[in-house]
Amino acid sequence: MGAGGEFDVGPSANEMMSEELDRIAERLHAVADELRDPELAEDKVEELAREAAELAAQAGSEAEAALRESAGGADE
Repeated sequence: MGAGGEFDVGPSANEMMSEELDRIAERLHAVADELRDPELAEDKVEELAREAAELAAQAGSEAEAALRESAGGADE
């Protein structure tokens, strides 16, 4: 409990998902910036492309989870 007798409440699930989506989006932007380099070695391009695909899949999962969470909250 907090000093005034109230319960300390951490960030909500939606806030944490939003933060995770923001983090993923920032990394995707950074990857895109790196991929714009015409001097980039082919193996680095492949590595970054794989990372971007993984991040996109992760973002999709996070977005689906956020939608499920908000839909579940609408029933209450």
